[in-house]
Amino acid sequence: MEFFSKTLGKLLSWIDNGKFFILPMKGIYYLLSVLPFLWLIVLPYLYYQTFDSGMLTYANAWTKIVGVLFMIVFYVFVLAVCIFNFYFWFHRCKKIDHMVKVGDQIVAIPLFSHFVQSLGEMYGLSVAVVTPVLIIILYLFGVLTGVDALGATGGDNYLLIILLGLLFVIIYSVVSIIIGFLIVLITHFISEIIKLPAQIANDVRDLGDIHRAATMTNEQY
Repeated sequence: MEFFSKTLGKLLSWIDNGKFFILPMKGIYYLLSVLPFLWLIVLPYLYYQTFDSGMLTYANAWTKIVGVLFMIVFYVFVLAVCIFNFYFWFHRCKKIDHMVKVGDQIVAIPLFSHFVQSLGEMYGLSVAVVTPVLIIILYLFGVLTGVDALGATGGDNYLLIILLGLLFVIIYSVVSIIIGFLIVLITHFISEIIKLPAQIANDVRDLGDIHRAATMTNEQY
């Protein structure tokens, strides 16, 4: 019974001083920073399945070469996204130590607010940057292979599709940047609304501490 009592007391102490929330939240940030690297393992397997299934059997030599180059470029692109994601969450995790610390009375609200903000930033940046770059890569692949899948190899029809594709890429990129910015803005707004009561409470507490310190100093004189 004494063991369970001490264990429960320690657990409740962690909840009271904030460790129960701070440490797992940091673990979530670290997990999100490394989780996308699993794609670097999955992609080679998918590439192998593509070749093993014979999907490229009926493609011409040029299409096969461009396809292999596309796979390499796409793999490098995914690697760059994973590295960016890692540094993003690693940097955001460091901010936790400046926002809350062990012993603070208000811990959950700032942590949840910061997590919502970080998720919004990551998603917004992905929409604004990652998806346009991916569309550009796919567009270039289509141009280099002659857009065979659309049945538009050669002639004015092929040139028209290239121009329409380029116009689509430009419009898509601009819209993606706008949407990504709005996502970051809205999630920051939600995060600040969540954080506002805690900020007010902290400010009131600080003013109370200053008032008490000033009162005690005046009483001494």
